[in-house]
Amino acid sequence: EIAFNVLLGVYARAGRVENAEALRREMEVLGLPLSVETYAGLASAYARRGRLEDVVAVVEEARRERVEDEERLDGVLAYALAKVGAYDALERMLNLGGDHAGEERQRDVAMLLYAYAKAARTARRERQEKEVRKVRKRADALIDAARGVGIEMTSRILHNFLMVQTAAGDMDAAELVLNEFFDPERGNGRTPPDLFTFSIMIRGYVENRLGGKALQTYKMMQSLGIESDSMVLSWAVKAGCQSPERPEILRAAVDLIIAEQKHIKVKYSSEAGDLLSLMRSCRSECPDLFDDLKRAVNDTARDSLIFREYTSKLVAVKRGQRMHKSLRGINWWSKL
Repeated sequence: EIAFNVLLGVYARAGRVENAEALRREMEVLGLPLSVETYAGLASAYARRGRLEDVVAVVEEARRERVEDEERLDGVLAYALAKVGAYDALERMLNLGGDHAGEERQRDVAMLLYAYAKAARTARRERQEKEVRKVRKRADALIDAARGVGIEMTSRILHNFLMVQTAAGDMDAAELVLNEFFDPERGNGRTPPDLFTFSIMIRGYVENRLGGKALQTYKMMQSLGIESDSMVLSWAVKAGCQSPERPEILRAAVDLIIAEQKHIKVKYSSEAGDLLSLMRSCRSECPDLFDDLKRAVNDTARDSLIFREYTSKLVAVKRGQRMHKSLRGINWWSKL
């Protein structure tokens, strides 16, 4: 089953629908169960070919079969709709009549907001400001409509709505959403913020080059007693990396990372690069903290396979005299 699903994923990424469908039929002949990975692979394959109706059909079939992890299926459908720009089709699927407060309606609203967030991020990356405004307007209208018919604003809905604002690059609007819907004291029935809430905001600040605010938000999260994780800390590392010309932000980032070193984990080469860049900036701008930062990285990340591979590649590139300009000078780590 695992081998079939891996191959199905390969076909999905290549958009080879015919192969994916044939593989599914073979799984059924062999009596293998169709899992969430199977359905997600099929839906992704259809999405890459722009076959929206087939994507919806696969997701609905998976729901009828009651496969586990329905949120992942929702994400696949949202991805497909954002990819083909079929917002009207998904909005018609919402059908806000009937059981307004039902869990299915909440799930559909959250799913559409997730699609809007992905679309806003893509449009902004491609500098399509008109499309970004269009997506945000749809998201605002959806929230107003959902509240108007009595749909409860669950944390999943609010998180995705917050993600739309950060993906669109409007952190002022994101702060308004945060203040309107989230409350640490649960006042007025509002949702208390959690780790995911803060991770969305911290990422948004970093992506909009507001490193200082990202670190302030991280400290606010700590003051509320919310435990961090490696992903959120990695955004704090990025906040320090993007502000080497501002020693106060760099120092705050280094202090925070030293204190939170138990969450340092290197899963991707980009994270290794961020850590090395931060250490390089720390060594030149705040050398009094460098030994502590080096010790923290030594204790947590240096034995990571990804970290060792990344640094060894830098050294190899240096010796071959083909070092990319963005990597020059970083290979000093190998001498530490």
